[in-house]
Amino acid sequence: MTKIITTEIIINRFKKTHGMRFGYDKVIYKSAKDKVLIYCFESDDKYGIHAYFLQTPDNHSKGKTCPKCTGHYRMNITDFIEKS
Repeated sequence: MTKIITTEIIINRFKKTHGMRFGYDKVIYKSAKDKVLIYCFESDDKYGIHAYFLQTPDNHSKGKTCPKCTGHYRMNITDFIEKS
């Protein structure tokens, strides 16, 4: 029998993997491959507050983190204008 995964179950998995490093108030789980909105509490000189990012629940459960924290973030036009 297949276990139904709910938003509550997936958030608990995220917290088990990442602790309290991220906020999950905007997560709405649909499937392992449908991206969810995750909040990163980190802040640094390069990006300021990291804020929200999209990631698949599958990847986040496996330990993937914020693209700004890992240095894999590509600035969009809005970020570029705000930074300059």
